[in-house]
Amino acid sequence: MIRRAFLSLALALLTSLHGVPAGAAGERLQVRMQAVLEQARAAELGVGVGKNLMVAMALYCDAGTMGSAEGFYHLGRVLATAPRALRNPGLANSYLALAIRLGKRQAIAYYDPGVDKVLLGEPCGAFVDGHGLGRG
Repeated sequence: MIRRAFLSLALALLTSLHGVPAGAAGERLQVRMQAVLEQARAAELGVGVGKNLMVAMALYCDAGTMGSAEGFYHLGRVLATAPRALRNPGLANSYLALAIRLGKRQAIAYYDPGVDKVLLGEPCGAFVDGHGLGRG
């Protein structure tokens, strides 16, 4: 909730500094989030590119940090159901809880109440580092 309020405040500040109406900036953000989600899905399924779950998770996380409940939902789902080497139930629960808080009720289906959530440091750092998806 606080992160969402912060993102809204930051977006309003940025748009006021650049003279762009907030509605136009919001529309561009929505278009960008949708594009990132589509790229993530392609990487997850190997559509048009090689299947790469780490890239998919980095992109889902990126969409989530832009405010996409869908991004956090898919990130949590992948972490909950990935092959054993990539599976991380605690981290999955953390991202699924974020998705639920942002209104994505379907995330409850993958949330494991028997597993403790983990604290998130840099939200996407674990997926971005070493995969050419720099955060700057």
